[in-house]
Amino acid sequence: MRASQFAELAPSPAEVVFIGDSITAGGLWHEWFPEVSVANRGIDGDTTEGVLARLSSAVAGAPARVFILIGTNDLSWKVSPDVIVGRVTQILDGIRGASPAAEIFLQSVMPRNAKFRDRITDLNRRYRHLAQEQHVTYLDLWPALADSNGALTSHLTLDGLHLNGAGYRAWSAVLRPLVS
Repeated sequence: MRASQFAELAPSPAEVVFIGDSITAGGLWHEWFPEVSVANRGIDGDTTEGVLARLSSAVAGAPARVFILIGTNDLSWKVSPDVIVGRVTQILDGIRGASPAAEIFLQSVMPRNAKFRDRITDLNRRYRHLAQEQHVTYLDLWPALADSNGALTSHLTLDGLHLNGAGYRAWSAVLRPLVS
């Protein structure tokens, strides 16, 4: 439903676009960053494949900055890291094609419960390398969100995956110097 609305809406004149899954969708970005125009293009349950399918509507307004957080649902569906990174590469290419001047930020997949730690750590290592290759900014969110066991810090979540208000505050603090 959200993707079809994004496609029907006129291109967003937003300066900043957030693209991702439910974690992005849950952010009240216009309230965390009231000083800039933002568009939230997060969709619950989305994957890299879904972002690729709807990318043109997400960046049609030629935003100045694009923040991408995607991949955790791919891991849940057991999509291989090679496929995930390949799709993220296509996403980066698509953003550049639609908005060549946009500054792109590839965010690390956030910590979840401990059973996902090793797979997320591997994917984030690949994302860091991809960001260097593609000359985009990699944002490591783990220092702000992970506990000493590599899981999402318990006071930042209610379910071990999605952020609560304190979690969004911690994430926003990492983003603030780059968004504002």
